Amino acid sequence: MKKIISVLVLFVLVFSVHAQKRTLEVTKPRMHGDDVKKVQTALVELGFTEVGEIDGYYGPKSESAVKELKSLIGFSVDGYVYEYIYDFLESKDSGLIFNAIKVYNQDKNKSNHIVHEEGYDFYNLTVKIFELNDSAYFFTEEETTAYNPDGGELDPWDVDAKYDYKTDYTSYIVIEKDLFRLKEGKLEKAENADFYINLINDYKENNRHK
Repeated sequence: MKKIISVLVLFVLVFSVHAQKRTLEVTKPRMHGDDVKKVQTALVELGFTEVGEIDGYYGPKSESAVKELKSLIGFSVDGYVYEYIYDFLESKDSGLIFNAIKVYNQDKNKSNHIVHEEGYDFYNLTVKIFELNDSAYFFTEEETTAYNPDGGELDPWDVDAKYDYKTDYTSYIVIEKDLFRLKEGKLEKAENADFYINLINDYKENNRHK
């Protein structure tokens, strides 16, 4: 009986090791395999055509697409493919989010999608809008803030001062009058819907005259 239990325990351990997805990162030599191909295929299907050829090698182009994907869906931005990214790409319940990412990738380089900008000393905010359908809109926000790595104050008059900059990315989806933030690959209800609804109305008005 003990022998049977030991064999079962060993089987479970071996199965668990094989079931765990490996973390992808840019290495020398580059990581290669079917898992990389699956990730590359999913990224291209979402519109990240900069991945290039689906060759199964995890290089800088794949890493760049992963970083952008993470910035869109509310994860810390880095080039690592952790298990939660596999899970997101394989999810069957993310249709609206997937569609938003595809629309974003189709039009992300067009300047007419910028609907709000503000900037002053040490701060800049850019908001872009992407129309999903008549009642749903996707927003991306890029917020850059300067900070003093030494912990001191920021002085706009000090021309010799050197500051570091931190950029935060946030995405939202507005469905009719409800606002949802993308957080860790999922939609969560958010406040301040009026601000984005006003941007939608301005966007519609501006495009009506074109």
